[in-house]
Amino acid sequence: MKIVFCLVRYIGGNRRLGPSLEEIYWVEPLRKLGHDVFIFELDDYLVGPSLVSKKDDGKLLEYVKHVKPDWVVMNDYSNDSITQYTWREISKICKTSDWFGDDNHRYESYTRYKAAYFTHPITCDFFSYDKYLCDGYANVIMSQWAAFDFDSVEEEQTDAHLYDVTFVGTFSHYRKCIYDYLKKNKIRVQFYGNGWPGGKVTLGQMKNIFKTSKINLSIEKLATNYDIRFLMVDKLRFLSFVKRTITNKPPYTIHKQIKTRHFDICMCGGFQISEYVPMIERYFDIGRELVVFSTLEEMLTLINYYLSREKERRMIAEAGYIRTKNQHLMIHRWQDIILQLQEKNNR
Repeated sequence: MKIVFCLVRYIGGNRRLGPSLEEIYWVEPLRKLGHDVFIFELDDYLVGPSLVSKKDDGKLLEYVKHVKPDWVVMNDYSNDSITQYTWREISKICKTSDWFGDDNHRYESYTRYKAAYFTHPITCDFFSYDKYLCDGYANVIMSQWAAFDFDSVEEEQTDAHLYDVTFVGTFSHYRKCIYDYLKKNKIRVQFYGNGWPGGKVTLGQMKNIFKTSKINLSIEKLATNYDIRFLMVDKLRFLSFVKRTITNKPPYTIHKQIKTRHFDICMCGGFQISEYVPMIERYFDIGRELVVFSTLEEMLTLINYYLSREKERRMIAEAGYIRTKNQHLMIHRWQDIILQLQEKNNR
């Protein structure tokens, strides 16, 4: 199949942030499957700090008319620089898809409108799938995030082996509460990423952290938890809670979602204790391929249990790696997506 993939060359379309991994993550698996993939760069069309943005200049439509692909795909970006008119014109030429990876909290306000631009929108959220159907998107495709192929990444050494528990991800007040809780309970912990003591890490360093850590935590940054311990460290969340309580409105909640991190840790052969995320059991055998918790107390209990059981940790990490290697890479996702694409077109 001939495919045009719309992606960004730089992280967030910003040269200052360095090259993105989008071609490796999205495009290379398609090429390995034997598809002929052409790239259209979207960097200059994005809107944000330090970005040079421009309105739809017709170049994407012109490029598609020149290449004559069977399918045009993009990973969604929160802007509408490429207009609905352009996508509708492209959809007259071939199939079109947008990968909507955050429908758990953006379907109602964003996706339900933008999905109309494409012939076959793709969602990663089980709970939004029926919403698509109710809104008339009969060709919606169900998929999921997947692991980066860390086998192709050169490992870089870190100090992760010095700690009992590690986490990789951007700072948030919710995560800070968990970090402080672990430190208070005398767990040797290190958090890596923007805003944390461990600092920002490279892909090679991330591989080393996941691989060498005794316990890798997976914490959903969008989790909404009204535990008073979390409310007290997040003023905006606290004020929202008070306001909604006074006005008798239900608490603002977002159901948690599966992310690439769940698969990445396993792909690196790491042992993972994850905050429970709905439907994670569809992808992993809980207790055999990864371990989950629902409260801080459960997390601490599991950490203390597994710290003294290296053999069990290794067995679970190995099972998680095998499952991910065989079922949860992007090449597996594309195989399933293309099968759904063909089935829907043959109806």
